[in-house]
Order: sequence, then C-alpha cells, then structure tokens
Amino acid sequence: TKTVLALVIAIATIFLVMIVIKWLKGSTELLTDTPLDFENQIKESKQQEQQLVTIANEGKLYAEQHNYESAASKYQELVNSPGSNNIVDSQRYYIAKSFFETGKYDDAMLHYKLFIQEKPNAQQQMVDTAYSDLASIYIKKGMTQEADDLVKDYKQKYPNSGYYATLATKLTG
Repeated sequence: TKTVLALVIAIATIFLVMIVIKWLKGSTELLTDTPLDFENQIKESKQQEQQLVTIANEGKLYAEQHNYESAASKYQELVNSPGSNNIVDSQRYYIAKSFFETGKYDDAMLHYKLFIQEKPNAQQQMVDTAYSDLASIYIKKGMTQEADDLVKDYKQKYPNSGYYATLATKLTG
C-alpha cells in the first residue's frame, strides 16, 4: 500500500508538473506573439521627452516676455501631456504664476495650492513666491481666514525661513 500510495503521488506530481509546464508555455507563447522592441521604445521615449522639454522651454520664454496667456497655455499643455511627470514638477508653479500675473486668480489659486501640496521641497524661492501670491489672492478675495491659515502653514513647514516675517506682513499690511 505504501508503494501504491507513493506511485499515485509520483503520477499526480508528474501530471501537475506537466500542467504547469503547459501553462507556462502557453503564457510564454502569448508573450512572444507581440515581440518587444526595446530599441524603438527607448527612441520613442527620448523623442517624447524632447517634445516635453520643448513645450516647457516655450512656456518659459513666453513668461519671460510677459506673455502670460501663452505661457499658461504651454504649461497646461505640458501638464496634460502623457509621460510628463518628471518635467512637470516645477511647471505647476509657472502655470500658477502665469495665471496670477494675468489676474486669473481662481486659476492661480488652484495651481498654487496644488504646487504647495505636491512640491513642499521645491526650490525655496518658488515656495516663498507661491505662498506670497496665494496669500495675496486670499486677501484680494476677502478670504482672511484662509490667508491666516496659509501663513501658519508656512511657519509650520518652514520654521527656519526668514521669509515668514515678510509673509506675515501681508496679513497686516
């Protein structure tokens, strides 16, 4: 009986191994039906990255020329482009700044909030400007509690920054 049991276990094991091998072959055959072309994928990725850099540079150029409408449009195009995550990091700031400079305060407010949430460790000058402009928007809109909360948030996140005093004067000035 032990021999029969061992034989049954051996046959069951062989049968199970055959099923797994067939399953694996079927899975492998499915993968090889569509050949992977890494060279073309890398080339396409580099082209896409270059296109995104070009869009970002165009947006920056428009902003430097004080053509904030076109700058905001380019930055928005960049943010909406697939695969732009690595490049978009600071572009949200530039979108907000462009809207702020053209008086589109609701749009600027949205993008400054997103920038502050997404990039708390961005270049300090950009962070300071984002907080300052957002506080100005809140004050212009009569949203004094939001402005006060924003300044408190800044002090909590950046306790060693000398910019806090400047930001706080926006509330009293």
